[in-house]
Amino acid sequence: MTDLQVGLALIGVFAVAAVLAYNWLQERRAKRAAERAFASGHSDVLLDEPHGRREPTLGAHARPAPPQAEAMPDAHVDYVATGGIKGSYPEVRKWLEMALSVFPVTVHYITNSTVKLSGDTATARTYVFNPMGFKNPDASMHWFTVGAYYVDKLVRTADGWRIEERVEEHGFMQGTLPEALQIPR
Repeated sequence: MTDLQVGLALIGVFAVAAVLAYNWLQERRAKRAAERAFASGHSDVLLDEPHGRREPTLGAHARPAPPQAEAMPDAHVDYVATGGIKGSYPEVRKWLEMALSVFPVTVHYITNSTVKLSGDTATARTYVFNPMGFKNPDASMHWFTVGAYYVDKLVRTADGWRIEERVEEHGFMQGTLPEALQIPR
């Protein structure tokens, strides 16, 4: 190898090293610029739990709350479309506790709410996805899923928004009700 070839090889190595170093510096600058551009001084509205957040619920398996914390004491509730009862909030809540107690597994997904505000009142339509497991007499699990909509009338009170009326509309049933299931009335 001649001196010329060695010199050209060294220049080539230095040129490649210089390009790699330049690219590393450019990536570092771009990363810093992106971090500055997307930095936020406020909390994440989707991931952070706001202080005092309360979702209106009526279900027996809702998070623990003081009695009648999310609904008006005289709220009207109608679950007839999905095999339930209708009546005052305290009556239906008591029935829900009995009816759901026979299910060892029930998950209540509440999602995709559409809310229309009108001063101190509002209406809401919320999708409900409810997979349930029932223990058959032979100890096997019978699985089914109920899909429905909660159609709510809400009212603003001094303590915040409360449900004044809830009507459940049937959406779909995936699977069948267990043969051994007897929902109390």
